[in-house]
Amino acid sequence: MPSGIDWGEALPSDVDDEKSLDEAKLSKRLLKSDEEINRYVVPEGLSEIDRALYINRNGVPIQRLGLLNSLPRLLADSPIECRSRVLTPMLDEMAIESAEFQIACATVMTETILPTQTTLLGHALIQRLMFAAKPLRVSKQSEVAQAWSAVFLALLAVVSVDVLESQIVPETLAEGGLSQPVHKRVWVCTVLGAVGPRLQAASLKQQLCDKAIQLCQDTDQEVRSAMAAQLRAVATCFLPAAFKETLVPALVELVEDEQDRVATVALGELTLLAEQQPSDWLNTVLIALWVRCTTLPPHGVMTLALARELGRFLWCTHTTLKAPELAHFLDFYHTLATSDLAERRVWAAHNLPAVIAVARVQAAERRFDGVISALLVDMDATVRRKIAACLHEISNMLAPTHAPMLLTALQTLSTDVDASVAEASMSQVTTVLKNLKRCDGFRDGGRGASDMLHTVLRYERVAFKTMMEGRSWRTHAHLIEHIANFGQIFTTTQISDEIVPLMTTLIESNVVMVTKDALIRALVTYLRQVKTLDARERIVAVLVGLKNHRNYQCRLLFMRGLSQILATFSAKFFRLYFLNEYMAMIRDPVPSIRARYARLIPLVRRTLVLPADAAVLKKLLESMSHLLAKEPDRDVCDAVIEAGSSRPVGIDASQASGGGAGASGSAGGALDPAVESQLQREEDALIEADEAPNGAAGPPSRRPLGHASLGTSSSTPGAFGVGAVGGSNGPAATGTSLRAGGVATSRTMGASLAGSSSTGTTAGGTTVKRPIVKPASLVASGSTAAAAAPVHASVTKATGTHSATKTSTASLFTSSRATSMSGSKGTLLSTTSLGSVAPDSHGSLTSTPAASGSLGRAGAVGGASGMGGVSASVVRKKASAGVGVSESSTTAISNGPSSVRSKPLTSTNARATSHRA
Repeated sequence: MPSGIDWGEALPSDVDDEKSLDEAKLSKRLLKSDEEINRYVVPEGLSEIDRALYINRNGVPIQRLGLLNSLPRLLADSPIECRSRVLTPMLDEMAIESAEFQIACATVMTETILPTQTTLLGHALIQRLMFAAKPLRVSKQSEVAQAWSAVFLALLAVVSVDVLESQIVPETLAEGGLSQPVHKRVWVCTVLGAVGPRLQAASLKQQLCDKAIQLCQDTDQEVRSAMAAQLRAVATCFLPAAFKETLVPALVELVEDEQDRVATVALGELTLLAEQQPSDWLNTVLIALWVRCTTLPPHGVMTLALARELGRFLWCTHTTLKAPELAHFLDFYHTLATSDLAERRVWAAHNLPAVIAVARVQAAERRFDGVISALLVDMDATVRRKIAACLHEISNMLAPTHAPMLLTALQTLSTDVDASVAEASMSQVTTVLKNLKRCDGFRDGGRGASDMLHTVLRYERVAFKTMMEGRSWRTHAHLIEHIANFGQIFTTTQISDEIVPLMTTLIESNVVMVTKDALIRALVTYLRQVKTLDARERIVAVLVGLKNHRNYQCRLLFMRGLSQILATFSAKFFRLYFLNEYMAMIRDPVPSIRARYARLIPLVRRTLVLPADAAVLKKLLESMSHLLAKEPDRDVCDAVIEAGSSRPVGIDASQASGGGAGASGSAGGALDPAVESQLQREEDALIEADEAPNGAAGPPSRRPLGHASLGTSSSTPGAFGVGAVGGSNGPAATGTSLRAGGVATSRTMGASLAGSSSTGTTAGGTTVKRPIVKPASLVASGSTAAAAAPVHASVTKATGTHSATKTSTASLFTSSRATSMSGSKGTLLSTTSLGSVAPDSHGSLTSTPAASGSLGRAGAVGGASGMGGVSASVVRKKASAGVGVSESSTTAISNGPSSVRSKPLTSTNARATSHRA
């Protein structure tokens, strides 16, 4: 680099000056001066009306526009002051305001104040508003004139009849002469249609009719078309006889106008009038006119108007049409459906439901098979979209006799290359599937039902892919809402084997929270609709598995599912399946989940209405005290306080705290006994719908809803880890294990009283007493189960003629995951702990880290934990000569002190033969 160059002189001398000047201009634009800032400042201590008045007088434009948005609120809070001090000065100065302010004020009047707050304006202010609107509706700025014309027309519906007859109508009739400009005559047509239904004076009605007929014969087609559009409103002020004599001939003449624009408008208005006219008028006027118009060679806009109005015309006249006339109009429809012009085919698809409805009355619906098949594969996407949008209406009429064609239509439209067509076909898919279910071959899981389900699931994959590509999630969420209704359409096997695994996968996938909420609602709906115990317990396993999920959103979904369960199922069902899982959420690390736990406390307390629930209620109240004392999050504390302020129901709080048990009778807010009884009857009816095993000689066995079993396990609700409290389902039961004749049989029945025992008897006569367990979930490959009280595992190993017992303690809220390993000699199921929460010496809950685990995959059979504990049966079967040998392990309620802590149950083994009750 040369050393003698002076870079300061080499650069332009004004570079720095220009840079400084640009920075000064930028800072001047960004920074406001004190004077500008003071213009935005509003004095403190002003009332709402004074503040509005100050802004209206001294505010900047943006503040005054904000004042317009607050006018409805001010008018509702202080109508008298707002009318006199704010609206009146504002309307007086409206003519000199800026165009932006005038348009904004007119928009607020037409969209908010006039539709909902007319009574608050008062007669005087309406008069003033109309006076202000008159000059503004003829403003030179078209946007301002259009906005205030809408205000004026809206005022015509609320102004008094005296003002209409003395001021508005005379002025309007004077402005409708041929010497006036076209836009004024068009305006007169609009005003005549607005004031016609409100007139009472006979003389004014006659003058109005004469002016309407005069405008129908105007020399300008724009005026004639405007008057034709208002004739139906004008006709409302006339008797039927006068209407036929005066306005109908003028309207028919407009239909035959040489200008297609006038004729199409008149045809639409005349067709709309058919709904209120007698049959003789329809035969002599309307039907004859339509026959004459459809007989002419197709031409331009008029044929398109006929195609647009054909469906309404046929529906209004179907009781009057004769067979030859109907055949003529159906032939005309076929001409439209097969036309080379896409616009005509679009209207043919639009009117297809109405045409089929009329044709069904005349037993001619089979003429449309070819039309529907052609429209389904039309080259124009708009035609296919129209067919897809009305497919549910078509299925309502053709489902009994055209099921294969409707299923083909659904499959074709749902796989259309145009996404909007496929979305339209699924917009009412529930209605279509319900109609198809009425047909032969589509009931009870037949081939047609499988095809229907696969069609929907195939489209779900397409919608899911579209959502993951970031285009739209609403289509997928809307489809999930429809899938939630499939419990009434498909069999329990289809729901359990195909839909529930799909929903489990979607819940764990990266879908939006709205879709996950829809999935949870669908699962809870299925839980009430499925008709087999295994299917219900599989759904319960999916819901309970969300509680232990590592993703907080899944745990939040579990809490939302509990809200719906509390509103849908009986208190007995909730106590049996979900109460323990709910109580375990008190130690969730996410504050929003703990806050939702607190908000559910009043609903949960409504389920604890039996004397046996006193201990559980005590534990619930202790959890509230724990949250209030140690909760660091303010929102959670507020939720607890709000829950605590609600009136206690069921068992009195003092009785629960003292360990007593007693019902409070008709406590405020308690569950309605009639509703509770109805819910339990419905749940028991689902159990009765279970099919008997193959080869069973008698009727199917009845098990209470919620009883989960592997082999012959069953469960009853019991106390929540506090003292010896009887269960809510009745007396405690005993369990027996018998070994005789070389075959070992194990059967455990739920016992709710702590201290109950079961007896194990071997062939040698040895008897071993062990704690009775209260089973709560069916554990199988890939499923989850949770214990809700301090439990210890009782493992009984029976081989030959002796038995041995070993016991280990499992901690509070222990969750287990069952895995399966297959071998040449049998299948071994073992359990691994997912985590635990145990009470410390002071009675508060502490958490223990969980081992890795995940929710069971599709095909697993699982169940939920019961009130007092969890049963996890592990079975290993071997093939041996004459003797069945198996291994099982069971967890039972522990009555030991709450300070006892132990390691989670990891694996248990015992030998016994499994037999399912």
